[in-house]
Amino acid sequence: KSEWMQFETQVEALQKLKKMEINVGDIHNNVDHLPETINQIKVDDYIGNIRILGNSFWSKMVLSLRSPKDAFTGEAVDNAFYWAIFNQVQINVGFIKGVGIGYSKDLPLALLYGGFTAFPLGHELTHGFDNSGKNFDEDGNYRDWWDEQSKKEFDEKTKCMVEQYNEFTFNINGTNYTANGGNTIGENIADNGGIKIGYRAFMKANSNQEEVVPPSLNLTAQQLFWVGYGQDYCLLGDRFEDYDRFEDILENYWGGPHAPAPWRVNTVMSNQ
Repeated sequence: KSEWMQFETQVEALQKLKKMEINVGDIHNNVDHLPETINQIKVDDYIGNIRILGNSFWSKMVLSLRSPKDAFTGEAVDNAFYWAIFNQVQINVGFIKGVGIGYSKDLPLALLYGGFTAFPLGHELTHGFDNSGKNFDEDGNYRDWWDEQSKKEFDEKTKCMVEQYNEFTFNINGTNYTANGGNTIGENIADNGGIKIGYRAFMKANSNQEEVVPPSLNLTAQQLFWVGYGQDYCLLGDRFEDYDRFEDILENYWGGPHAPAPWRVNTVMSNQ
């Protein structure tokens, strides 16, 4: 709930959220899953369903290895996105089996909620309400559904976040590195919103059944959540493996819409 958002705009936002679809795999949903897969799907276990569908996808890939096909249709890519004109979130199967945290029943739930629920699920959902997504309604129509007061509050908060990212510096051997808060604002909103969604979801799940953390880690379940978020950005897309020095990843930033991983972790964490 956003205290700064007026009631009529909250109603519109909730309508959009309720109508938002989240697709895992082919966005047209024309993948024929194995019969046993459909029987395992549960209406109240969204995360479990993602694992089941992901395993089904890869099982079909293995069974059809020798058949003529285009094996690289994009589903294996570690990517996810929000389609404003459809009000849909698309999660590629590659995110589940990729180089990030992904999804595995063998990982602690705290790690999964931090490294998978917060991003990509919460992140992409928040894109529906960022500085671009907020201009589309629940049906994907370009429409101004914000009242003037809520719009003003949103603009003020956005301006504040732009300034924060502009001023959030990393100093390495006397050299200051900065990100472009204006160019990255959409992704920054999604990062900050996504981690809040992930943490609230984890705390709700943790209250129902207290998370058991491997004793060798010497961490609380809450601490492991934050570790999962940070670790995902260390692993995802070889964020650090391509660089010999920490400052190399900072110097490589070209001013695009995605700030380098250090800002997407450290700045976000500072806001929690």
